[in-house]
Amino acid sequence: MKDLTKGNIYKTFILFAIPMVLSGLLSQCYNVVNTIIAGKLLGDGALGAIGAIAPLDTFLNSIFWGYGMGVGVYTAHLFGAKEYYRMKCVIVNNFLMLSGIIALLSVFFIIFRGTVMDFFNVDDAVLSECVRYFTISMVGKVIVLFGINAVQVITAMGDSAYPLYMSILSTLLNIGLGSAFIVFFHMDASALALANVISYSIVGVLYILKMASCFKKLGVYKMKIKSLSEGLLATARYSAFSCLQQSAMYFAGIILSPMVNNIGSAAAASYLVSYRIYDINAAIYQNSSKTLASYTAQCFGAKKYDKLKKGMKVALIQSSVFSLPFILISALFAPAVSGLFFGSDASPEAVTYTINFLRWGLPFIVLNVIANLYHNYFRGIGNMAALLMTSLSGSIARIIMSLILIPYYGIYGYYAGWIISWLFDALVGAAIYFGSKSIRALRA
Repeated sequence: MKDLTKGNIYKTFILFAIPMVLSGLLSQCYNVVNTIIAGKLLGDGALGAIGAIAPLDTFLNSIFWGYGMGVGVYTAHLFGAKEYYRMKCVIVNNFLMLSGIIALLSVFFIIFRGTVMDFFNVDDAVLSECVRYFTISMVGKVIVLFGINAVQVITAMGDSAYPLYMSILSTLLNIGLGSAFIVFFHMDASALALANVISYSIVGVLYILKMASCFKKLGVYKMKIKSLSEGLLATARYSAFSCLQQSAMYFAGIILSPMVNNIGSAAAASYLVSYRIYDINAAIYQNSSKTLASYTAQCFGAKKYDKLKKGMKVALIQSSVFSLPFILISALFAPAVSGLFFGSDASPEAVTYTINFLRWGLPFIVLNVIANLYHNYFRGIGNMAALLMTSLSGSIARIIMSLILIPYYGIYGYYAGWIISWLFDALVGAAIYFGSKSIRALRA
């Protein structure tokens, strides 16, 4: 645990960000390696099975991850204000509530999995494999999302190293178990879902022990929570908008995914690989800019408003330094990068789609780097309305432009709509950051 508002800001940011970035990269490493395993060991069919319903999985994760981010912001405010008992109530009660809701949703989707497959127009050639993968993912959804959201709470208390250790452990477990299930038990893509559930089960137990240790150090471990509703309403001010913001960001994928699947399995495979490569790059600048969210939230809780402006400036420099090298590598060496995911018998169309996206589309991700800084600043000061507005503008632009362009340009129309959404998100974020009187007043 650490007070981020004290000491040299450049040193604080870099030391806090490095474990966060490494942790994010390791988490994506698991996704990337699993995609490589699916493509190399199982073929295009496995890629298509995973990619066909990937937008729904991402969307569900984003809803509860967004809620967890709101919990993390409120936790940082309470930590900064030294209200440790209330902080404990907020953490425990929110995790209990989220677990119950996720469990109910998982049961719902398992029961109606056939309807889900029909909605996403899953190709008959990969349908049975897709159903198995989806079912196992839903069974373990509570466990996986607990591990993902525990990161938000631990980092809110100023500890970015522990999530890194957990990412290393979960990545090794995921890769090892997934490969073993495929090689020794001859499982299909469902092996990757099963490995994910098992690894997060182990990590989840370790996160519970870590939170208990934090409560002991803060002197609130033995203090009983008087009410299961304690802190829930106050948290909703942060989490509700953050939840909607994350939903808005990924809802476009739900709407557009059936159109991508209709283009063909090559387009679905390209989408999955392109998204994995995007995720690697995004993991760098998104986790780097989380430093800004935690720093800003602690400053806000401690009423140190004079530090906010410099925090934004340092975060911009840091995100640029971290992200630009990886963006350039992905674009300049597009054939080699895409070749990591596809087997020798891969569809030439899928490979071409992916290479063209990396060369001509991915460099525009710098717009998303800027937009993400605004997201984390708004989240840190608790202005969730501004956060929602920026994300919603990007999602609406993505849906409209993709619906217009996909019928004419296929998967390239989808990629173009994605890029345009980054532009809108960044522009609206800048307009609010520089134009809102209340937000400007905090930086004065």
